[in-house]
Amino acid sequence: MPSERFFYDKPLREKKTLTIEGEEAQHLRVMRVNIGDEIEVINGKGQLAKASVIEFHKGKVDLLATQVFDSPLREESLILCLALPRFNRLEWVIEKGAELGVSAFWVFPGDLSEKKELSEPQSVRLRHLLIAAIKQCGRLDLPAITLKEPLAKWVRPQGTSLFGDTDPKAPRIATPYPHPIYFFSGPEKGFSQKELDLFHRWEAKGVSLHRNILRADTAPIAAAAILSTL
Repeated sequence: MPSERFFYDKPLREKKTLTIEGEEAQHLRVMRVNIGDEIEVINGKGQLAKASVIEFHKGKVDLLATQVFDSPLREESLILCLALPRFNRLEWVIEKGAELGVSAFWVFPGDLSEKKELSEPQSVRLRHLLIAAIKQCGRLDLPAITLKEPLAKWVRPQGTSLFGDTDPKAPRIATPYPHPIYFFSGPEKGFSQKELDLFHRWEAKGVSLHRNILRADTAPIAAAAILSTL
């Protein structure tokens, strides 16, 4: 993989011209790429293109896709379900979760979340972080971020549901689980009793990630690392 890749949010076709605009075009200029240079382009949908630069315009760059490689999209095997933490912690989880292979992020207002929703600029910021993360780590699929309702309105997910449990007697994650896996992580103040009761009705498994109590950003990242390895 080259040190830099570029993102194009449309299908890639061999021998076709594509135009990169906005921040990606600016990034390409910053990297001092010249006409005729070959770069790599991904679209987050399992495609990778070898492309050559053919023309610079104000705010955009034209490329010619010379080769396109298709990779099967991964099944949604690991979904992080995050009760909204502070935004700076959420940024960290989204970025590192993408690097660790998380399939999707479901974000919901927890009963004890300090904030109940994301603003439009924050949602845009998270998407930019995801794109930067997959370009850096070599992924060809862009995981989705879905804003969900409070847990009380959910239908029980079909698969294995796990939640971070601070009980000292909670078992450690030690064996593989049937896919898909939904890992629920609480905000800074943890889950409410109503949310814990709901997990028990769902027969979700409370698991321990470490002998210490982990922060709202550390816990889901640790879970992603452990579960992706298993």
